Amino acid sequence: NDARLLVRSEPYPATIRGTIISDIYRENRKSWLFGDYQFTEPARSFYLALDQYQTRTGNWASARGVMRVQIAQPTVHIRSLDRVQMYCILSGLKPPANPGQFDFQKYMHSRGVHLSATVQTSDGICVLDRPAITFHKAVLALKRLAWQGLLSEMPDESDQRTAMAAALLLGYQQTIDLPTNEAFLRTGLSHIISLSGMHMAIIAAIVWWIAKAAGLEKRKRAIVTWILITTYALIVPPRAPTLRAVVVCWIFCAAMLFRRRPHPVNTLAVAALVMLWYRPMDLFYPDWQLSYGTILGILLFYKPTLSRLSQYTLEKLQPLSAGPLPARTLYWLIQILVEMVAVGFAAWFGGSGILLWNFGSFTPLCIVWTILVAPIVPIILYLGFFKILLASFLPTLSAMMSVVILHCCRLFSAAVQWFAAVDFTSFRIGPVAGWIVAAYYMLILIWLLRHHLHAVARRLGYTVLTAIVIAGLVVHLHSRREGLSLCCLSVGHGQAIVLRTPHGDAFLFDTGSISHKDPGSRVVIPYLKYKGIDHIRAAFISHGDLDHFNGLPEIAATGFIKTVYANTTFIDRAQSPSAPAQLTRQLNQYHIPIQPIPRILNSDSIQIRSLWPTDAVSLSLSDNDRSEVLLITYAGKSILLCGDIEVAAQTELLKQYPDLHADFLILPHHGSTTNLVPHFISRIAPGIIIASCSQSRLSHTCLPTSNQQAFYTGRDGAVEIKIKADGTYNTIGFLNSQ
Repeated sequence: NDARLLVRSEPYPATIRGTIISDIYRENRKSWLFGDYQFTEPARSFYLALDQYQTRTGNWASARGVMRVQIAQPTVHIRSLDRVQMYCILSGLKPPANPGQFDFQKYMHSRGVHLSATVQTSDGICVLDRPAITFHKAVLALKRLAWQGLLSEMPDESDQRTAMAAALLLGYQQTIDLPTNEAFLRTGLSHIISLSGMHMAIIAAIVWWIAKAAGLEKRKRAIVTWILITTYALIVPPRAPTLRAVVVCWIFCAAMLFRRRPHPVNTLAVAALVMLWYRPMDLFYPDWQLSYGTILGILLFYKPTLSRLSQYTLEKLQPLSAGPLPARTLYWLIQILVEMVAVGFAAWFGGSGILLWNFGSFTPLCIVWTILVAPIVPIILYLGFFKILLASFLPTLSAMMSVVILHCCRLFSAAVQWFAAVDFTSFRIGPVAGWIVAAYYMLILIWLLRHHLHAVARRLGYTVLTAIVIAGLVVHLHSRREGLSLCCLSVGHGQAIVLRTPHGDAFLFDTGSISHKDPGSRVVIPYLKYKGIDHIRAAFISHGDLDHFNGLPEIAATGFIKTVYANTTFIDRAQSPSAPAQLTRQLNQYHIPIQPIPRILNSDSIQIRSLWPTDAVSLSLSDNDRSEVLLITYAGKSILLCGDIEVAAQTELLKQYPDLHADFLILPHHGSTTNLVPHFISRIAPGIIIASCSQSRLSHTCLPTSNQQAFYTGRDGAVEIKIKADGTYNTIGFLNSQ
């Protein structure tokens, strides 16, 4: 009766029963500029513990498993822990269709969720039973109290200062805007807004101090601390760093109760074993690896690093410690600074390999930025936790704390964004091979065991492993810049194409979709990071239809784009209230100019040439027929991008360029046969045709001839063309390569 047996190759209607075991989540579209342009209401979703399903004969059969449910309409009549009956569409979870895209299927499978249900209307869910007061309801009440304590006398979550406070104090990062979130990633400071050991230590210190002031002895203080740490863990998101810090706090409280001294490495090991017993698949996720890798690095490398740094700083400044008060104060400040640098280096040694393996980036200035923001963050945390505790009892004091917290959050956010603007704060090279990371950690292991190894073996290990790491990185960088690469990403009904030149210049041709939500953040940005692309020389907008540009604002917010070239129809429509006008205003806020598309643009040995529309094109043509048509040439091969041109433009294009030929053709208007001139493809004579289309439109797309190869993003996923300098090429669909 396992729920996985209900998964079929195609979605199908079903009637099921089960218990809602999570909160009812509302889809957040605030981070997507064009989210309000969607045809549907924001969806609701939750997790259901399945117990029955209706068979074809009408009988109820037993089924066991957890499934994800999505409702296409707002709903108010269901709650967590309700037992419900649903009329839905059942399906399996789909793998990602693009390189670098979050693997939702793998993530769900690792948590035992293999089935998805879609309910078209809220009337499709009937409540069968509603329990009385439960432990879960008590936890929800605690969450509401915590939020009320934080938000009292503060702006709502749309204010970025409040959003920052919510992330730092309660772990909710969803309302932080994209530019700020990207700044945290770029500077390597994301660990600060991820609830971890620092937060738990501050909470424990506050509780310990209050309990001590109340006259409690150590064992009772430990019990009170354990209770409040556990309560806090119940109301914040259960991420790996948070759970690790909670388990460590439990162990330290237990040590106080039994009057034992905990060993730090053993404590971390116990925390890791407890979490892997609870969720064993977490071992394969970056947040778990980084959480334990960086802490292990601190435990193993802090003392040796501090000892080496002290030789060049504290030992030479030792006379200051015996001098007058100003000298002693200076020595104390330098000592704190040296200790912070030692902690930063130790954490960097432990986590840098994991960052390169999973994200393909490293942040050499992370230590500096952490030290600079170190005075601000504890102020926010101490005042914030006190505010949550005292808001109901001392509202005036709570209001005064709110003012300080808001100013500190603004300063903290501004500092992080300023750090992110430094060019060399981060280097992105794309995820590296596992054997390079293994060699790096073997090098660290040899250093840790240096006193137990023979000098010859030690030197040989250093030499060989260092050579492997350097050679691996060189080969990795060279392989990612060999020839031209053009990827037509799978964004459903829309288009997003990324071009990369042999010397690392990147160009973006359209970024939009009307069937995929937030294509910029969910598809294009992950692809750019996966490929190690940290800047885009220019983005092209072929015309003014929403499905060709509604993902661009989120990419611009990250700082990737330097220039935007737009088609004349887009520029014309931007002069009046419209979606193009909204995008233009947003790009102006990021200081990104919009310019007309040049007739010819050269980059290295690549030429991008605009063929259509010409200066003499009739204004009576539709916006689609005035779409930009671009010809990209490299190493004797050519790629034709047709935008959304229809019959009139296709006919005129063939008249003006009778000898037009392309080896690769991105089909016009998403490959639709409705608006295609019958001889258009045969005249251009491509060897490969590509349609950027949704899966539901596959039956309406153009079919290849016997001497052509066809790719459809709705079927094959992202389609990548690689052309080498000698003119040889390879084309493959992402889903076919997995």
